[in-house]
Amino acid sequence: DLEPAESYYFQVRARNIIGISAPGNALEVQTFPSNPSAPRNLQVPFRNSTAVQLSWERPQERNGDVRVYELQYRDQGSQEFDSIEVLSPSPTTTQLVVNLWPLTFYHFRVRAATVWNGQRLWGNYSHFLQLQTSPGAPYGAPQNVQATANSSDTILVEWQEIPSDMQYGVITSYTLRYKRTDNGEDWRTKTLDQPIRSTFLSGLKPWREYRIEVRGANAQGDGPFSDPAFAETFQSAPTGAPTDITITGVSPTAIQVTWQPVSPEFQNGVIGGYRVKLGGRTYTYVDGADNRNITIGGLLPWTEYLVEVAAVNVALNVTGLYSAARTGRTLEDVPGPVSDLVAEVISFSAIRLSWQPPATPNGVITGYVVSYIPIGRHFPTTQAPTTVQTTEGTQNGTAANNTQEEDPTDTSANRVTRDVGPTFDLDLENVTLTTMETTEPSVVLEGLYPSTVYHVQVVAKTGAGVGRTAVNTTATTLPWYLTVRPPTTPEPPTTKPLTTPEKTVTETVSPPPGGSSAGLLQPHDVPIVVGVCLTGGILLLAIIGWAGWKCRHSRAKARRRGSYLVPEEVDSSRASEDSIFSALKESSNRRKDTYGGTQPYTLDTVQEEVLSSSRHSTSSRRKRPPSDSSSRHSTSSWKGSRKERRMREVEHVQAQLGDMEPGSALLQLQEEPADTEYPGMDNPAFSDPGHSDPGGSPGRSMHIPPPPAGLPPDRDMSIPPPPTVHAPGSIPP
Repeated sequence: DLEPAESYYFQVRARNIIGISAPGNALEVQTFPSNPSAPRNLQVPFRNSTAVQLSWERPQERNGDVRVYELQYRDQGSQEFDSIEVLSPSPTTTQLVVNLWPLTFYHFRVRAATVWNGQRLWGNYSHFLQLQTSPGAPYGAPQNVQATANSSDTILVEWQEIPSDMQYGVITSYTLRYKRTDNGEDWRTKTLDQPIRSTFLSGLKPWREYRIEVRGANAQGDGPFSDPAFAETFQSAPTGAPTDITITGVSPTAIQVTWQPVSPEFQNGVIGGYRVKLGGRTYTYVDGADNRNITIGGLLPWTEYLVEVAAVNVALNVTGLYSAARTGRTLEDVPGPVSDLVAEVISFSAIRLSWQPPATPNGVITGYVVSYIPIGRHFPTTQAPTTVQTTEGTQNGTAANNTQEEDPTDTSANRVTRDVGPTFDLDLENVTLTTMETTEPSVVLEGLYPSTVYHVQVVAKTGAGVGRTAVNTTATTLPWYLTVRPPTTPEPPTTKPLTTPEKTVTETVSPPPGGSSAGLLQPHDVPIVVGVCLTGGILLLAIIGWAGWKCRHSRAKARRRGSYLVPEEVDSSRASEDSIFSALKESSNRRKDTYGGTQPYTLDTVQEEVLSSSRHSTSSRRKRPPSDSSSRHSTSSWKGSRKERRMREVEHVQAQLGDMEPGSALLQLQEEPADTEYPGMDNPAFSDPGHSDPGGSPGRSMHIPPPPAGLPPDRDMSIPPPPTVHAPGSIPP
């Protein structure tokens, strides 16, 4: 009746008739352990869909040292138990059981064991504890997933439902995840809020393989993904354009175009060739994915062209996106002919050429080559200069000139005519072509021969060379004499045909300088012109006032200072010289009669008498009728008698002026040859129509009337300033 696994103490006493002896020594003895009783109070403090936590207490009858427990469990449909060994010396033991099936019934039991001599003495099992796990996410995945490409950007996905024993609840949705297999992009997902078992994936890249997986979900969560399914989308037109478009001019009429293929990301299929656009229009098709260059010919020189290139899908025969338009230019070529070539004769040795740049420059005009050569002489029958410009055609090489005659008696201030100069020797058999270059559309040809017809041609030049077509014209330089006209605005030339016995040419006659009408005053110039006129008028009035005051002051001063001798330099014009000698002679005689002797001559007296004599002489010449009997004598006789008469007059005046102060200069008469001519001798004002030489040429004579009688000696008269005297034989400008 001893308890198992308990220690007991034993002592022995002796007893006789006398009594009981004292106990002997104590002996401790322990009984063997025995099987313990079943653990107590088995319960479940926590559970979920896949785990259960159990707790229990040690057996009531341990029958030894209980240190080991065995926990067994099984689901409702199973006959075998799963065991878990638990080592725990504590009075209360807990254990977590995992990897259970959600929403499944399980049976749990536990037993304890004592250990003696290395052996485990297991007690009885506790009663069964039955419980059901909580609902959980599906344990299984959809079955038999299939993917089929439906277009270049969609795929149809179909599957079967999760097995019922793995759903662990009502399936409420499905989730698909998919990605391309050719790169490392992230997963993309699509969730279906209804328990349907098919869907379309859209927005995919053409001609790409995709990996697709599906999983189901219930109220507790998502289940695992299914095995993957694969599908490849269809091809489509390239969504990218060729890159690195390069356009190079290879000739004046051709360019070469090269490019790089479309990026693989945007090819969307098999590239079989390329289409090229030129100037916005489809030009050609280049076959072959590796053929990425083309030479385009038949173009215009030095012209920009827009080029676009696109890839073509060979399977679908569709064209992708065109590249951005790139600009290329053909090479330079020689330029075309210049236009509006005009030759303007500006003197006997110079011609001004002007033209417009070529209508087809074919490049950058770097200059113009001008060539000219004399082809003939032209001597006009009059002394009027030629003011005609002529042009010629390149084929016939002919020209025509037009001569405009001037009035030889025109003496206006804006036109001066000189005599013909020396003859220039020009050997037309051995002339050479003269060439010059310029960068401006005009040039002046200088150092030319007078009265010479020149053939001129102008051709433009670019970096490719000189043009093939030259524009030709002819122009005739003026004779040696020069005609000066005021500068005016030119009018457009007029063209008229001229016909000669040998040839017919076209003559372009330039209008006279100045045009048909003068330029009009612009409105914004009116204030400036008015201001300038007012300022000029004020200055003119001031100058006139000052000049008047100066003259009056000089005359008054001359009267106060007394006598002045005649200056050494006396006007050498014909009328003034004769008037002075006549005035001196008449005044000398008059003063002898008036004062009874010779008086010194003052400047006022001389001027007074000369002016009176000159006016009287001019009036007499103007009113005197022509007399054939008195004016007909030879020029040489007149010149000789005039010289002798002047010598006698000088001797007479010097005799009368014997009382002049020492050192005073007397009038001197230069020795002149008998045939000397003076400027202005041909002027009718100095010609006596009543005298002529026997040959009919007008002669020259001078009639000097006596001064008017009774002229007061102190009369204040002024003589105009003498004209400029030129050396005999010279030609006034």
